[in-house]
This record gives sequence, C-alpha cells and structure tokens, in this order.
Amino acid sequence: MIIRITAFGPTDLILGLIALVKALYHLLLYLYHLLLWLLLQH
Repeated sequence: MIIRITAFGPTDLILGLIALVKALYHLLLYLYHLLLWLLLQH
C-alpha cells in the first residue's frame, strides 16, 4: 500500500502540473489571438 502511494503521488503531481501548464498555454494563446484580432479591427 505504501509503495502504491509513493508510486502514484509524484506521477499525479507531474500530470497535474502538465495539465495546468497546457491550460495556461491555451489561455495565453487565446488571449494573444483576441488581442491581435482587436488590434486588426481598429
């Protein structure tokens, strides 16, 4: 049981961080495109 916790703990943390980074990247990309679109409108 202890082996299972130590094996899963860091992996879940890494996967969580990857998911967070991906979400932030997509958000920044969306904001960048929105800003670019707004600049082109004027």
